[in-house]
Order: sequence, then structure tokens, then C-alpha cells
Amino acid sequence: MDEAPLNGAIKVEKDTLKFSIVNWFSGEYAKNKEYMYENSFGFKNTCIRLHNQMYYSLFKKAKANGVIIGKDNCLYELNYINAYLGKDYIGYNKSDSLFRRIKIIDDYCNMNNKKLVLIFAPGKASFYPEFIPDKYFNSSVDLKNTNYNSFIDLSNKYKLNYIDFNNYLMKNKKTSTHKLYSKSGIHWSQYASVKCADSAIKYFENLLKIDLNNIVINSIEKKEVDGTDKDVIDGMNLLWPPKEYNLSYPNFGYNKGLDNGSKNAIIVADSYYWQWNNFGFYGLFKNCSFYYYNNQNFEPNKEPQYVSQIDFNKKIQETDLVVILATEANLSKFSWGFVDDFYNKVINPSIKENYVDRKKLNEWKKIILSSPAWVEGLKKESKNNNISLDSAITMAAYYELSKQK
Repeated sequence: MDEAPLNGAIKVEKDTLKFSIVNWFSGEYAKNKEYMYENSFGFKNTCIRLHNQMYYSLFKKAKANGVIIGKDNCLYELNYINAYLGKDYIGYNKSDSLFRRIKIIDDYCNMNNKKLVLIFAPGKASFYPEFIPDKYFNSSVDLKNTNYNSFIDLSNKYKLNYIDFNNYLMKNKKTSTHKLYSKSGIHWSQYASVKCADSAIKYFENLLKIDLNNIVINSIEKKEVDGTDKDVIDGMNLLWPPKEYNLSYPNFGYNKGLDNGSKNAIIVADSYYWQWNNFGFYGLFKNCSFYYYNNQNFEPNKEPQYVSQIDFNKKIQETDLVVILATEANLSKFSWGFVDDFYNKVINPSIKENYVDRKKLNEWKKIILSSPAWVEGLKKESKNNNISLDSAITMAAYYELSKQK
């Protein structure tokens, strides 16, 4: 009887090393054979599961990288707990520097008939703080100093387009008749994922002034935890994983939007976007590029390619909507270099945002504001491009500054 394969990033190797006098006397042949026998003995997978089960049942420890077993068997990954507690906080000044660049990118998008949207996906530790083991809380923990709090504050400060699904799920936690997070997985539940995708579609419609396909839920089945809702417990490779029930699984489709497939999009995101991608979110757009951690690009019916192989400027010019989506645990690495690439390659490669440039930029803004005719012209420009007057003045100041380089 064949054993069930292990879940997770398991590397299966074949013995391809052939015998030779050289590798015999070097010891390489014997070392290779020893490694292969150790990793291919009978009932290996069952033994691993038994080993993992003993640690789980006797010591409440997970033999899986970064997995924490919380109260009531609620499973976390450590980076989510660290993010909730602010242990990965990059600081307000660094956050503000990042968001100044995002604001400049947003201004550029507005002036070039494009839109930028930030999406803050939820974090399991923020959703289920009551199940975090007590040992992670101490007197030095300050729940106010987190990347999430700073990013929301700065998104409002710079008047950026953003969706806060972290707050949305927490607000609906007690009133929802459907579970928004399972205890067995690390991502939002499949039900929550569908509901949030529907909200995002409506947000894009309003922002772009178009009619997209909308999600229509036909029925909802409640059953034992399944699929991505148990991705962590599956990765623990137990003999007898704990059961979890009453998860909601929507049966849904899409209606037909009049403008569906008329726009191009780039979605820079972490694993929280995979659920949307898997149920056809890309079908909203003529072309939708999923920049997974800004490393690999996934597009429907195409082989994946590295983002570094793509002509960045050309891609941006062809794009109508840029979305950056990240869960709370990944905010310390927000955009994974995409913002810097956009700023350095598209806005103006010659501009270096240091203190002197900021000072000169503000000087140019003062010069512009002192000229009624210039301001009047920018008012018309801001109206024509559907952006704020402040954005138009900022972009004009950057343009004048760039001419001095």
C-alpha cells in the first residue's frame, strides 16, 4: 500500500549518481547512498507523521517551520504574531518616507489616467488575538506602534486610495454568521475571501468609473474545514489532525459587466491574492499581471516569468490600474521593491529624494503658488486629469526640479 505523500515544501530526490572509481575513493558515492537510504526507507512518511503527532499531542509544539499552536488549537505563523505585537515595526519615519514615494506615484498615476490602490489584507493574529499564547505578551509590547497602524494613518494623511480589509473583518467578527478565519489555516477563510473580492470589485468600479463583472453567490455550503482553510494544519503532517467544522463555502459566479475586460492591471501581492486569482479575478481585466512578491509574474494561459525580465516602463504605460496587496505580516516588506522600482524607473530616475531635494521641491512649490497665472493653469490641468490641485502643483514642482539635473 502506498503511503500518502507529505504536504508542504518536500523535496523528493532520485538517486542519479553512478558508481565510479573517483566518487568511490572521494567518499561521495557512499555519502550519497547513505543520504538516499535515510530518505527513502519504508514507512518514512508515516514515521514523520507519528513524530510530528507526538510533539503536537504531548507538548503542543508544531514540527513545521514558524508555526505556533495557540489556545484552543488555533494555529498561527510567528511572523503574524510579531506583526500584531509590533515586533517587526519599521518605525514611523521610515514608513513616512515610503509613503511619500507612494504619494508621488499616486500623483503620477492620476495625471496619466491611471489609478493606484493599496489593499491591506487581514492578519490572523489581529483577528484572533485572544488565542495567542500568553508568553508572547510582555510589558514592552505596544500595540499602537505597528506597521499596520502607521500605514493606515499615512494612507489617510496622503489621501491615497486604499481598502482596509483587516479592519473590515475585525468589525464583522462578532456579527457575521459565517467564519471569517479558520483556526486551521493562515489565510482569510474562503467565504471572507469571496466577500472581500466582491468589495474590491465594487471599489475598482467606482474608482475607474466602469462596470465590471460582479460576484453573485448562489448558495453557501457549511461543512468541515477544507482547501486553503486548513493550509497550516496540512503542512504540519499529523497522523490525526484536529477536526474543525462549520466553515462556509460559497457557490458563486459572475454577472456580466458592460466594461469588463477593458482595462489592464498589475497586482503586486503576497499569497493572500492566490485565492482571488484561483477563482478568476483576473477575468475582470483585458490583461492582469500578478506580481507574486514582486518576483514572479503570473498571467492566465502563460508561463510564469520573473518580473525583472519585464520592461518596467513599457508595462506601466500599458497599465490602467496598479494594486499593491499585502497581509499584515508582510507590511514590513511592503511592495517588495515595487514602489522603489516605480519611483526610480518611471517617475524620474534623476531625482534622489534626500533632504536637499525636498527643500528644493518645497521652494519650487512656493514659487508656483506665488504665481496666480501658474496656479490658474494648474487648476484647469487638475480638473482635466481628475486630480487634486495639490497633486498638480507637486508634479509641476518635480518637473521644474528635474530640469535642473
